[in-house]
Amino acid sequence: MPPPTWVRTGQGYARPLPYIPDQMMTRDIGVVIGDTLVVTTMAAHSRKHEWCGYAYLFEDFMPDTKIIFGPEDLVIEGGDIIVDKGKVFVGIGQRTTLTGAAWLMQLVPDFKIVPMNLRGLSDGEDVLHLDCSFLPVGENSALIYPDGMREVPASVRETYDLIEVTRDEQQQLGTNVLSLDPSTVVSQPTSTRINNEMRARGIDVIEVPYTEPAKTGGSFRCCTLPLHRAR
Repeated sequence: MPPPTWVRTGQGYARPLPYIPDQMMTRDIGVVIGDTLVVTTMAAHSRKHEWCGYAYLFEDFMPDTKIIFGPEDLVIEGGDIIVDKGKVFVGIGQRTTLTGAAWLMQLVPDFKIVPMNLRGLSDGEDVLHLDCSFLPVGENSALIYPDGMREVPASVRETYDLIEVTRDEQQQLGTNVLSLDPSTVVSQPTSTRINNEMRARGIDVIEVPYTEPAKTGGSFRCCTLPLHRAR
């Protein structure tokens, strides 16, 4: 089914998405790298047109941003892409293929691509996206669930002060926090140990109860999609 036709109204754009079953996990549908918005290619056919829900922002709020759509013949999702310190970390697993990562590498040659192979059901794990197993926080720290990946890249160990997350914490989406700026993070109040570890590193942790999205496999980062990146 083709995407909807946008209709300009006095209040903005009408943007009906009646045929899209899942419109909560906005992080998956795109990523801004430098001055480029990459509209990613979803693994599930039912989610391929979710980007239409924010297309009305392109003209009014992103005049200086290049917009590139991922080819239909590959799979790459925003939850598997993390941009930090001139690097782009890409999770290879259930929702992003090696071909997708290779395409992204050609797209942003000024950034170093760091692939991170995630463990799936065949490995006794169920890491859906990279941000469910690894996420930089603060200036030099990162939350990490080491068992969620086949190997932790040396560049990750060398760059970050790693806060290791247990399997129980990972299954409660303890890594899926939202960084508002280099010193402020939004996290679940139930992630007591993780929050204390971040505070011990000088990070201001804002605790917000956020339980419903977890029922569909996501949390703070999954449900937010920044459309502008300052650095």
